[in-house]
Amino acid sequence: MLKNYLVLILIMGFTPLAVNSTSLGENNKSVLEQEAQKRIKEFSSSLKSQLKSAINKGGLSAGVKVCSEQAPKIAEQLSTDGWSVGRTSLRTRNTSNTADQWELKTLVDFEKLKQQGIEVNTLAKSNYDEQSFRYMKAIPTGGLCLACHGSSVTPEVKKVIQHYYPEDKAIGFNVGDIRGAFTLIKQLKATN
Repeated sequence: MLKNYLVLILIMGFTPLAVNSTSLGENNKSVLEQEAQKRIKEFSSSLKSQLKSAINKGGLSAGVKVCSEQAPKIAEQLSTDGWSVGRTSLRTRNTSNTADQWELKTLVDFEKLKQQGIEVNTLAKSNYDEQSFRYMKAIPTGGLCLACHGSSVTPEVKKVIQHYYPEDKAIGFNVGDIRGAFTLIKQLKATN
């Protein structure tokens, strides 16, 4: 009897443990989003810690130097296991963080959502296909950010910023603005 049941299942194209490929893809996407969020949290907390320490020891100028030197190192340390971790903005400070097409569209979409009253710290977007998984999370401008990214940056700090970032466009922000976004890519399949 059981043998006939299994034959019937195979003939009809069913498998007892069949998994819907859509739900499998959604589950994988969820796992990737959690991993992306974990890497963002590590990036953010590490950079904030180093910035606060540098500012406490040497003032805002020391903070600019630490940001210039340490942010790329932190991103590199977190860019493992097929992940690429970075930051971008519509107004970049570091030209190597210039947004690509997908990032640019996402940042513009984030701005539109913010204008509709959506909280900046909730803005995130992912894109998932066979080759890669992409994830972006908006970075809100906090009070500490204004000393180097606000409208009233001191001449001394401006001079240091210009030294490290001669093409800086990341000024004039207010608390609550979208300062930029964390941007992550996980390569899923090798591209030809």
